[in-house]
Amino acid sequence: MRQTPRAIPFVPQIILAGDPMQLGPVIKSRLAMAYGLHVSMLERLMSRPAYLRDEDAFGACGAYNPLLVTKLVKNYRSHSALLAIPSRLFYHQELEVCADPRVVTSLLGWEKLPRKGFPLIFHGVRGEEAREGRSPSWFNPAEAVQVMRYCCLLARSISSQVSAGDIGVITPYRKQVRSNEDIFEDDRYFLGFLADSKRFNVAITRPKALLIVVGNPHVLVRDPCFGALLEYSITNGVYTGCNLPPELQPLQK
Repeated sequence: MRQTPRAIPFVPQIILAGDPMQLGPVIKSRLAMAYGLHVSMLERLMSRPAYLRDEDAFGACGAYNPLLVTKLVKNYRSHSALLAIPSRLFYHQELEVCADPRVVTSLLGWEKLPRKGFPLIFHGVRGEEAREGRSPSWFNPAEAVQVMRYCCLLARSISSQVSAGDIGVITPYRKQVRSNEDIFEDDRYFLGFLADSKRFNVAITRPKALLIVVGNPHVLVRDPCFGALLEYSITNGVYTGCNLPPELQPLQK
């Protein structure tokens, strides 16, 4: 007797795509913020035990199952030296360098690199914050001038000329940067937008062939992400500019 095959029951699936370690929704409502709407659904799910990989703040391990999470770890944008820090801080050192070598190595011979063959510069500037009239926003002329100087050097370079359209300057506001070295009990309040790890992750993973960071090391060392980038820059001999804070000076050779 011929058997009729059983129908396979339909099991609905929902697939969410995105990166919870990069910028999420922008919330301006205090009420929405109080109810947690600044945290995306993907980020909330990734904190559940079924997806949790590391121990949480209470020491409880998640039941991480790689079959439930498909991670796209191949990076087709940046040089390996630029991926080392974000890979370690945000992606369990799983990022794979798959970018076009002709692109990511195009500036390794630039004459202004502190270390030839290493496409990263951390330029320390201890500038002073200023305000225009009664504006609540701060800006830093010394850092702005240094950024413009690097842009001009890249555009006019004989060995590795870069078109203006290939240079990106990332800052949350057109003129605002932070350089106030006063002591605050709450570094998150003191650092403001600089203490946003997701913003940091997005910013340093944009460049392909060269990353130049301009900022005050005496301020940025208070943030774990910028502190890690500072240490990485110093140990690899690509830090230049002003004197370092005492806690970082032993790293200099």
